[in-house]
Amino acid sequence: MAIDELAITMGKLGAGEWTLRLEDGETIDATLDTVDVSKEHGFHAEGRNTDEEMLYELTTGIQPGGSILLRQRPLNEDEWEPVGDVVDATKQG
Repeated sequence: MAIDELAITMGKLGAGEWTLRLEDGETIDATLDTVDVSKEHGFHAEGRNTDEEMLYELTTGIQPGGSILLRQRPLNEDEWEPVGDVVDATKQG
């Protein structure tokens, strides 16, 4: 199973402060608390932006070479909403 190159890179660099660029050009700063990549489960990361009171989830699902979907939800709500596909990511610091 091929996993997206960006997902592999993010998996190697791991948790920390990240700037995520979406396909529409928007950038989001997030602190990723967990980052996991495996052939069995694909890519999965969870994080937050405390300033904006948002939680983030990034996933590829288990499909080969899938794009990384970013979902978000406010800290005080239960429902996730899709934001878009992550096309680039830079680890800060």
